[in-house]
Amino acid sequence: MTTVSAFIPAQSSRAVSLSPKRFFADLKISAKIITLVALAGVLTAVVGLVGQRALVDLRDTNKDIANVSSHKTILALDAKSDWIDLRRLILRSLLAPSSADAVDQAQKADAQFTAVRADFDALTKMGLDPRDTKTLDEQVLPNIAATEVLWTDKIKPLAMNPNRTAAQTHAAAVLVADKFGPLANSVADGAEKISTANQADTQAEVKDATKSASRA
Repeated sequence: MTTVSAFIPAQSSRAVSLSPKRFFADLKISAKIITLVALAGVLTAVVGLVGQRALVDLRDTNKDIANVSSHKTILALDAKSDWIDLRRLILRSLLAPSSADAVDQAQKADAQFTAVRADFDALTKMGLDPRDTKTLDEQVLPNIAATEVLWTDKIKPLAMNPNRTAAQTHAAAVLVADKFGPLANSVADGAEKISTANQADTQAEVKDATKSASRA
């Protein structure tokens, strides 16, 4: 008796590979169109989101520049300007043609000290970085205090003395040149240093914002 064997065709061991390219090629024309439109929509959304984020970052940077960095620069320049006016008032008090005029200039100088301190107080409240804080604490504020003491205790009494002698006038001139001048110059230099540093910070922020927008 002959045994009949059933033979089952062997299946190929190689599985049909699937790839995005093959999958897309097998799609119908309508499906391909829909897929492409959907991809275009996704890409448009991504580009829009990236661009929107870049604009938000740029807006935030501009706001920071306007409200912080530039404002610090302006305050430092205002402080320097008020300090220069103070120096002029002190010199005018010494050179006043009359006692009444000397008193008037001296009173204005006293008020100007208050204005200068207000400028630097406002600058401090803005939140200074360690660099500017060091300049303010080590150079500006101590010299303002020393200048005010020199003005109150020595220069102002001479300026308001209607009967001062030539020797006293000379002594006042020496005080202004040898002591008051260097202290006043140090305060002005400190204000300029803070202003220049914040101008550099502003320029760096603008540059970084421009780069971020360009990358986006």
